[in-house]
Amino acid sequence: ITLPPFPPVASEETTFIVAGEVPPEELGFRNFRILSYSKNGGPPVTPPGVLELDVGDRCRVNVGFDHMGDTVIGELHAAIGNLHHVPVDWIDEIVNAKKTFSAPSIPDWAPFEDSLDIIITSAISPGSYSMYAKIMGITGGDIFTEYLENVITIIGVPPEEADIKDFDFKLAKGTYDIGAQVPFTAPYDYKGIAQDGQLTISIGTGIAPTFNPVHTYNPLPVSFDAAADWETRGLEGNIALPELEAGQTYSVRAKLETLVKRTQETDTDWSAFDITPGPPT
Repeated sequence: ITLPPFPPVASEETTFIVAGEVPPEELGFRNFRILSYSKNGGPPVTPPGVLELDVGDRCRVNVGFDHMGDTVIGELHAAIGNLHHVPVDWIDEIVNAKKTFSAPSIPDWAPFEDSLDIIITSAISPGSYSMYAKIMGITGGDIFTEYLENVITIIGVPPEEADIKDFDFKLAKGTYDIGAQVPFTAPYDYKGIAQDGQLTISIGTGIAPTFNPVHTYNPLPVSFDAAADWETRGLEGNIALPELEAGQTYSVRAKLETLVKRTQETDTDWSAFDITPGPPT
């Protein structure tokens, strides 16, 4: 009898393979398991604990296994869905994620860990769901973790819009040389869906409210996690000062924007810094 490629539900940490395939130890793997799962990379929940998520969140799945032998390049796959028991136990996947991994050549068993993020999309409705992971793309067949039954609870109604407020960009004030790395902070409030965004920074001259840009940096990527209500967040980093006029005072303007449900806020830090004066002429 050929069984479908679904492992049974287990009451303890076990590594499963499809019937008739090579035992995982012979492939250089053992004790493949889900170590924990968390909301947006926050505090981890260990099996069989239940994690509550909203649509728009990221479920970070941490997996572990022991490896021995040659270098192996494969694919990790994790999924959330409905657990069925007929004809055997299997999960009807609703949301999933995958990533490439590499296990180096090693002469004896050694532990390895990795993680991948499952985006909770509107494809999944409020309710309780199960989860599993598997190793794919290796010679000898897929390797499965146990099924974790009803460990994920989807709650609430997903936010459908997005908004930013109270964006306050501040550069560390001072007198700097060309090429100096100048730190900045940029707190803001956000509510809305999970989406990508960007921060665009420009240097310019002028007196408020007139801003004359002289240099604009490439946009910096920003990741907005979902928020059903206003949440205070912040960005920080450094900018490298380009070729500017010696002795001149400059302002800095920053634009924070989302790229799916479009919204943006702009803030200007007037007279933010000076460039070191040049030698007397």
